[in-house]
Amino acid sequence: MAIDMDYEKAVQEYVDPGLYDQFFGKTPFLQWLIDNAEKGNFGTKVEVNLETSGGNAGSYHDLEEINLERKQVLSQAFYPSKQYYGALTISHKEDLAATSPEDKVDLLMAKKNNAMKTLRKELESGATSGTGGDDLVGIDGIVSTDGDSDYSGSSDFVGDIDSASYSWWANQYEDVGGAITTHDIIRFAAECSDDDGSDPPTNLWTGRYLWAYMWGALLDPSVRYTSGELNQPTKLVDFMGYPLAWDGNFDGTGANSKLYFLNKDYLKARIHKDDDFKRWPMQKPVNQFAYHSFWTITLAMICKNRKRQGVMHTITAATS
Repeated sequence: MAIDMDYEKAVQEYVDPGLYDQFFGKTPFLQWLIDNAEKGNFGTKVEVNLETSGGNAGSYHDLEEINLERKQVLSQAFYPSKQYYGALTISHKEDLAATSPEDKVDLLMAKKNNAMKTLRKELESGATSGTGGDDLVGIDGIVSTDGDSDYSGSSDFVGDIDSASYSWWANQYEDVGGAITTHDIIRFAAECSDDDGSDPPTNLWTGRYLWAYMWGALLDPSVRYTSGELNQPTKLVDFMGYPLAWDGNFDGTGANSKLYFLNKDYLKARIHKDDDFKRWPMQKPVNQFAYHSFWTITLAMICKNRKRQGVMHTITAATS
């Protein structure tokens, strides 16, 4: 005889506690994303006040008329918000096969784990390399390899600002076309900083193959170990003062590896405060013998200053 189960109560008791922290703490990139996130209200687009360190100051002589640049007028960027979900579904046959309360809780946990793994892959892929549509505009679309082109594929607009017309909105970029050295990386990091040396990159992100090359060939041997333990790929590694980590969504192939120089003060996720990993109550549709629950999140990747972001690309030192 089948055992009736209050799945909603079971989810609240066994699944929900600590799920948010467990989800975002699973990978270095998601941890970085949530630690650096902003939360608020927004609609289909997120309005972002820019901090471009230009256009709002200058010198003048006595009685000179001050002619404000167009740069000052462009004080906001607009990024599309996107919605993601993870689904927990228990079919009628699965419910019947779980013949004890313990079996049903085990079934719930397995379903939860699969929902979280698939949502994690979707969200991480979108935040790193999403190109728009139903997906996020990710880092790969905001920090581009020519400083101009973006996720639309046909224009130079990022955040609804034309970086081809306003050069102050283009990110830094360099076509390496070969191997990189430590000198190349430090030099490019300086180029991503402001002219006075302020606002340097706060993080380096790349794919697993270039990370392995940098870790094995460029990193000082003494830095490969912390407290006598080997720095594993899942840990942030100090590379000449910059936290270095990898994510498989940044992987290049052959001669197309990339190294991102990001400034987290200006590049981050904006999450809707009313849809921040919200879980919807377990439901049983009137025309389907199944149970459904969803976790949803609405967010956008935003950038307040593209000039402080950069990417070195076409790096051949990393091979798959």
